[in-house]
Amino acid sequence: PTLPPTLPPSTPPPQLPPYCQNSSLLVAGVDMTIDVGASSPGFPVADSLVPQPPDGVQRVFGFFRSFPPSSQGSVVGEVEGTSFAVNSAYTLGRPDASSVVVVLRTSVLYVDRNELRLTYQLRDDAGNTQISSVGLASELTITSRTSASLVLRSTDCAHLLDADGGLRECSVALAAEWFVVASTASVELTVAYGMIEVASASAEDVVLMQAPSHPPLDSAGMVATMARAPLYAADEFTMPIAAHTGPTNFALLVWKFTVRYDVRVLRLKEFLVADEYQSPPPFVDDAAGEFIAIGSGLNEPRYSLADVTNRTDLQLAQLTFEVVASAQAGPFPDAVRLVVDEMINQGTFTYVDGARGQVNDLRSGAGELGELLIEPTREVALLAYAATAELVNVAALGAPTTSSRVTVYELLDRAAALPAKLLDTSTFQCTAHAAARLFELGGTAACTVLVSSSGAAGGDAAVVVQSTRGGANASVPLRVWYPQSVAVRAEDTVLNRVLGVGDACEQAEYQTTTLSAVAVFSGASLTRASDVEVTSLVSFIGSGSVSVVEQTLVGLDIGVGVVTLSGASVAVSEQTVQVVDEAVVVTALKVVLLTGIAFTQTFRTEVPWPLSTQETARLRAVQSLQRELAVGEVQVSATFSDGGEQLISPDELQVESLTSGLNVIRSADGTWTVQVAIGAIAECGPLVRASWQLCNASVANGSAPVDIRLPDAVSLELTLSERRLTPPDDVAALDPILVASETLLSVFVGFDDGSRLEFSRDPRVLVASVPGCFDYDADTSMVRVTPGATCDTVSVSASLFGLTSTVSVPLVRFVAIEARFVPYPGDSSSAAPTQSLLRRVACTEYYQNGQLVATARLSDDSGVPVTALVDATLLADGDALPVAVLDTTAASAQFVLRPVRAGIAQLLVSFATADVVVQVEISDARVDPTSIVLSLPLLGAGDVLDFVRVNGTRVQSSVSISFNDGTVYADATSLDWIPVGALLRFVSDLEASVLADRAGGFTLLGNHWELVPLTALVACDDSLVNDSVLVAANLQPQLGDVDVGSENGLQFQQQGDALELLVRANAAVGRLVAYQVELSFDADVFSGRECSAGVLSSFTCTLDDPPDSALLVGVDSESTASGASLALGAVVLEVKASAVTLISGEIVELVRFGNGDQQLGRVFRMPLFAGEGFAFVRLGGGRRLALDGGVESFV
Repeated sequence: PTLPPTLPPSTPPPQLPPYCQNSSLLVAGVDMTIDVGASSPGFPVADSLVPQPPDGVQRVFGFFRSFPPSSQGSVVGEVEGTSFAVNSAYTLGRPDASSVVVVLRTSVLYVDRNELRLTYQLRDDAGNTQISSVGLASELTITSRTSASLVLRSTDCAHLLDADGGLRECSVALAAEWFVVASTASVELTVAYGMIEVASASAEDVVLMQAPSHPPLDSAGMVATMARAPLYAADEFTMPIAAHTGPTNFALLVWKFTVRYDVRVLRLKEFLVADEYQSPPPFVDDAAGEFIAIGSGLNEPRYSLADVTNRTDLQLAQLTFEVVASAQAGPFPDAVRLVVDEMINQGTFTYVDGARGQVNDLRSGAGELGELLIEPTREVALLAYAATAELVNVAALGAPTTSSRVTVYELLDRAAALPAKLLDTSTFQCTAHAAARLFELGGTAACTVLVSSSGAAGGDAAVVVQSTRGGANASVPLRVWYPQSVAVRAEDTVLNRVLGVGDACEQAEYQTTTLSAVAVFSGASLTRASDVEVTSLVSFIGSGSVSVVEQTLVGLDIGVGVVTLSGASVAVSEQTVQVVDEAVVVTALKVVLLTGIAFTQTFRTEVPWPLSTQETARLRAVQSLQRELAVGEVQVSATFSDGGEQLISPDELQVESLTSGLNVIRSADGTWTVQVAIGAIAECGPLVRASWQLCNASVANGSAPVDIRLPDAVSLELTLSERRLTPPDDVAALDPILVASETLLSVFVGFDDGSRLEFSRDPRVLVASVPGCFDYDADTSMVRVTPGATCDTVSVSASLFGLTSTVSVPLVRFVAIEARFVPYPGDSSSAAPTQSLLRRVACTEYYQNGQLVATARLSDDSGVPVTALVDATLLADGDALPVAVLDTTAASAQFVLRPVRAGIAQLLVSFATADVVVQVEISDARVDPTSIVLSLPLLGAGDVLDFVRVNGTRVQSSVSISFNDGTVYADATSLDWIPVGALLRFVSDLEASVLADRAGGFTLLGNHWELVPLTALVACDDSLVNDSVLVAANLQPQLGDVDVGSENGLQFQQQGDALELLVRANAAVGRLVAYQVELSFDADVFSGRECSAGVLSSFTCTLDDPPDSALLVGVDSESTASGASLALGAVVLEVKASAVTLISGEIVELVRFGNGDQQLGRVFRMPLFAGEGFAFVRLGGGRRLALDGGVESFV
């Protein structure tokens, strides 16, 4: 049977290469490396650099011992033969403490020197002092050897002296119960992390001296209590002086004592007299060592006789002494004496006269001579540390010598005043202990540890530091890691001849390989650190049939080559390499185009300190060409028939593009760069080819997979930098209108991946000029309107990537000049009302003025102010007397029309090529005020103001007037054509206190007991328009004068049933050192209640003696008080009756000094000026009518 015909098989669609579907395959096999940066802790682990297919590598690092704890470092990723590099920072962590060294600095304590101080140093088992403080807690325990109940625990041990040295300090004060008897106590410090104790140590026992016993006074007299412990030079102590007031019915009203002190050992630093007593400045003779103090009566009413009666320990004064710095060590048995010169009771009976006072010191009993014991400052101990306690001997590998400087602190027994002292190298010397073959000492004072190529072992040792001043010493533990062995390794130990390469250069060419060095570090009793790659530290040297270029081994000729290390003092396991004639061929030239690299894993931010710590870093390469002008770099390596690979130098390459979408450039640094071309299209395939060139011949060729993934353009957006334009020859282009005649075109393209890019300067942007409207400059992207353009709109169309868009702005032109008058003075903006009629101002002979406003009108109906650039001419009306004059000299307006008589004024206004005539009518009709507002800006805002100034101060008012035609003069006192008095009158209801003048000023002349009304009125007789403000007239004092009462508001202001009189002086020049001010008042209205002090430290106040006065006295020769309102004190008067009553007074004396003791000014027996005034008071508070008709209350 006949079979039906069959169709030929269909052609399957072309298959895309796998790398077009998986971008990681585009960079498969790229040669990358990971290492730590220069001066970074850590070493690579040998053979740990392994591929992470398809696009990455990883490497492991360990043995973080090349730098001390807390060192900074970075892990670095690079691509061979390109400029790509990335880095990531890390910090080396700190170890936990495992041991502690304690030093008790205060071996003997007293009841007056009771603070125990202990300095301690934390270390780990290798001697590192850069210790972790995370979770660290230290506890100090003090246990009495004689009383089981006396145990003190303190965690106040966190004071950090030196973080790198592990130095910290504990301090704790012992209570008096520890010094009841002489004893000792144990001192122990424990260190823990969380709840786990890691170290503890005991210091020597602390000696506790029994507190001295002193009998109390049992009869009238005085006692001074000195330091009850030995002191050091420059120490300070406070000596209180107390009195037994005698018989139970005696009040100690007046007293005097003298303290004599030994100036060889003591200097009086400061003193304080008890507040209960009035006291003139004490007498002090520093040269003779004498201090005399007097208590001359009580500070009443704060203290009464009951406060100083039947007292056995009444504090009179407190003196602070400083031990002179030059004081010699030893006892001073007569350091202080106390003489009780006088003790007088309330009946003026002197019941103690010239008696010796009791002086309590560090000895028990009652004595009259106070002894002081000065101790020398002694060196207690040294504490020291090395900058790097664990050192790696890399000099044995041929690297430079490693060094570590020793830092030394001296601890003195004067712990409270002298912290641990950092010593310079002139005060100590260092020696090595058990350091033979480990390290040497060098540098100043032989205190720099040097680990050099002469070292031949590893292990633990120490540096002993010896003080050359006090003999103390300290031991600094050190650990040295020594390379027990080092081996040279080559990736390929057989180097074949490369077939074809030698033919090109007419000589044999052999394979190359990469070298590395791997060491094992250890030492006596130390754990072995194996597989430590030290390639970056060593220098390779080849012999025989090989040579070395940095870390690359090159075959030279057939035979055997040996690679060893240059400058290494340790035994090296050399690498033997064979160079053979057996040929290999290049089976592939691997070409990779990449655009960047990135870490996918890096070190922890803080690398833990333990020796076993390892960190892993992973690096991946990326190819991403998704934009025009995107850039990548090329890496090329050759693969040989024996499986070996060799990176090809960029200098031996020739790279070319196989597509118009890519451009190849040889960069200045020698790398081969590929850039996506303008106009490229999306494509994927072997688009870049590289050729290995030797001796002008191509040895091998290969291509790089490239995926150009350009997104599709989906939108085109145009913008112009100006919102409107004008022809360049139009008036609208001139100053001040300044409409632009050109604009910048910006072009943006949106893509289907959501991105938006600018293409303004891209040559593919097509823009056509429109004749008679605008020209387009593609080089600058500027659209320029042509002169004489006839279009009304500038519409710009552009095309790119098959997309078209248009943007338009209006073309405007100058149309006309407009002019009008607006009120003068005032707002001249477009919002100001037009004023076409000028009338007489109220009842004055003066007319309203108008100011010209000119506007350039454009075709889009917008206006631009051009008043400053117009020409204006007043047109004549044929009359000999002009209607008005045009003033061009006014400060706040360009043109001001000032009417002369009634009529019509016309003004010709010209701008550019346009003119306009504006006219205004001038009328004799009145414009009347409807309201005015009076204000005193210098005094603030509001209807009630404080007029608080010195006598004669004038403040200018401001008066705003509103008229019935809507005109407003913001300040009628500053009009430049109407005198103030022609329009306004000003009135004060009390000119004895505040005087008004015709110009609107108000002058303060005196105080007043109630608010003073100040009024402004329109000057016309028939006008009722006015406004008032109320002021509190309150004088401030001139230099040398004294003020009494409140600083703000009315001078005297009653509060409840009392009136407080604040007393202040003007001592703005110099410093106030003394004053005596007497206040006078009506005793039928007031009685004195209390006083309070001012700025001078010595202050007394007398009330009711006589009952109609108060006396304030202050003296302080050392005073620095200066100012225009210094508080001398305050007197509170109790109100006994309602009245308006005078309060006055006299400045008995007021003295001002300069910086030294020269007198700058003295006021003597002068009456108060600013302080004198009447007060209105009402018994029991109550209410009175205020000036505004309201009610004021007393509270």
